[in-house]
Amino acid sequence: MNCTITAYDLYRNKKNIIVISVSFLVMLLLVIANILNGSGLKNLLSENLNSILIIFTAVFSGIIYYLSLNMRKLQRTLVRKETSESLIENVFQNIGDSIVVLDRNLRIIKSNDSFNRFICSNQKLTDSNIKHCFKVLYGLDMPCYESGEICPVMRVFETGTPYKLIKRNFAPERGWIYMEITTYPVKDNEGNVIYCSQTIRDITEVIKHDELNFNEKKIESVGTLAGGIAHNFNNMLAAIVCYGNLAKMKLKNNDTAYQYIEKILEVSDKVSYITSSLLAYSCKSIINPRPLKLNEIVRGIERTIKSHISEKITVKLNLTENNPVVIVDKEQIEKLIMNLVDNSVDAMPCGGEICIETYIKEISSEYAKSKGYGNPGNYACMTFTDNGIGIDRNIRHRIFDPFFTTKEVGKGDGLGLSAVYGIVKQHKGYIDCFSEEGKGTTFKIYFPLIAYESKESSYFVLEAI
Repeated sequence: MNCTITAYDLYRNKKNIIVISVSFLVMLLLVIANILNGSGLKNLLSENLNSILIIFTAVFSGIIYYLSLNMRKLQRTLVRKETSESLIENVFQNIGDSIVVLDRNLRIIKSNDSFNRFICSNQKLTDSNIKHCFKVLYGLDMPCYESGEICPVMRVFETGTPYKLIKRNFAPERGWIYMEITTYPVKDNEGNVIYCSQTIRDITEVIKHDELNFNEKKIESVGTLAGGIAHNFNNMLAAIVCYGNLAKMKLKNNDTAYQYIEKILEVSDKVSYITSSLLAYSCKSIINPRPLKLNEIVRGIERTIKSHISEKITVKLNLTENNPVVIVDKEQIEKLIMNLVDNSVDAMPCGGEICIETYIKEISSEYAKSKGYGNPGNYACMTFTDNGIGIDRNIRHRIFDPFFTTKEVGKGDGLGLSAVYGIVKQHKGYIDCFSEEGKGTTFKIYFPLIAYESKESSYFVLEAI
């Protein structure tokens, strides 16, 4: 019977179990029948020994035969099981998304290699190394729900249905990252949730790309509106300035009306600056681009910069020896430089240093895609760095918007950086801002490089002009 039970537990094969059970039953009935006939055990053994041995041999031969068959099936089943488990484990470990399995106590009981790479860990999470998800992912000492946030794992344990959310988290090595977390229930045969499986997908680049596209469209629409307004203002402004100058010619210098007209023309100049800045932002300024050496433009405006700033601020130039050649409008680039200088001066009320640097940089397709730039290739880079107060993280995405300023009302027009943005875009370039509060700001500007001048003063043309 023990063999029968064991066979049933191992194979669950009813046909084999019936054959084995019937064999044992026949053998048992023969023994009982001989005893009941009164032949006695001794007579039974002496008279029917050969028959009994034949029966036992046949029965046990059948048992051994069927057990050997089942043993082979068991071995094949175990091989298939190990192969299947190995395949599942390989798929689990090599899948691109980070996957973890968690219990009701928010402990990670299993994770794949993608998750270990995601959390920058070279050690797999094993039974001797179990950690809580809130500690591993967010560096917290208590579950998320205790601080009022949604815990997807607890939600799935309560509802028994999948749950998805996007969560933002700060990583010291990368800054702010975005994670798409999808949690699924793992149920037993009775439908009870015993574990949760969780896929974690890093969508930081997708979010950044969407934000870049949104900002580009917003800036484009605002630029179109600003350009239309600026053109209408310019038309009206031209009439005001023209008739104002004609009126001045009819009046004497000591006439009161003459002084009034002077004020009108002074205000008209300020309005003209606003309209020119709006036109620059909308990339509709009339420009005259031609091949120019970037270093020469910076050196040519150095004296103007120093006369424009206070003695508490120093200017440092760090220009590349390989003088880059770019196709630009000189006046527009000088305006760009002065606007960035003004921005740095406002950020350093107690003094500091402005560093202007030029160099040649090759932008890869991956870098261009991550930054939302256009074509990869060689660019002339010009950076402006100050050690001022920096820019608040929460307003950094708005610094290029027209009329946006952190100054008090009446102390800033909010058009300096928007004009810079428009000038860069009109010259088919790109601009980036890096800033940290209390440590300063860096603006990086990229212009397409057409050639550069080496130390030996020979030109190496990169693109046809």
